[in-house]
Amino acid sequence: MFNFGDMLGGYMTIETKKCIECMNEYPTTKEYFYANKSCKNGLSLICKNCHKKYVKKYQEANKEKISNQKKQYYKDNKNKILEDDKFYYENNKDKISKREKLYCKNNKDKMNIKNQKRRAKKYGFDSTLTNEQWENIKQSFNFKCAYCGEKKTLAQEHFIPLFKGGEYTHNNIVPSCKSCNSSKNVKSFFEWYPKYKHYSKEREQEILEYLNYHKQTKSQQFSFF
Repeated sequence: MFNFGDMLGGYMTIETKKCIECMNEYPTTKEYFYANKSCKNGLSLICKNCHKKYVKKYQEANKEKISNQKKQYYKDNKNKILEDDKFYYENNKDKISKREKLYCKNNKDKMNIKNQKRRAKKYGFDSTLTNEQWENIKQSFNFKCAYCGEKKTLAQEHFIPLFKGGEYTHNNIVPSCKSCNSSKNVKSFFEWYPKYKHYSKEREQEILEYLNYHKQTKSQQFSFF
């Protein structure tokens, strides 16, 4: 037992419990220990921090086993799981909607990649761009629009439009602001950019070099990373 501070002229006594793993003492409360009816005070013998470390270690060492167990459980309880999910959704529509909107707001790049991949697959094109590659692309252009060179909110712009055969891969995506993206639309870069109000020979060369294009032949040597 520890005495903490002078409280209203007396001392407040708080019972503590020692974690058998890290040997540190914590207040005997559910804030620091998980509930366990078989243990003294109804609390686990190890603190929450040590418990989380143990669980993480176990999961890493048994990934395949856990994955198989989940698959088997779903197979054996598919109908019940679907019914429970449907019941939960019907009774928590507003809560789920708010959570999804918040996630989309905080993960715009991830959601955009997901939607773009769906569109590319619809057209039967390669769809391999990852969030890491998108971050690398933005970094390569110093987090500026590839076309006007300004630091604005950036979107993924298909160098070759999707419906014209442009893949959703790092070989065909450059960062673009909303204004430039709208201006280019589905036009050919080689016809549109030289006449664009923000045209820059230096930026044109930077874009073509990044995508491994030869301006004269308008052909691309594909790169992989």
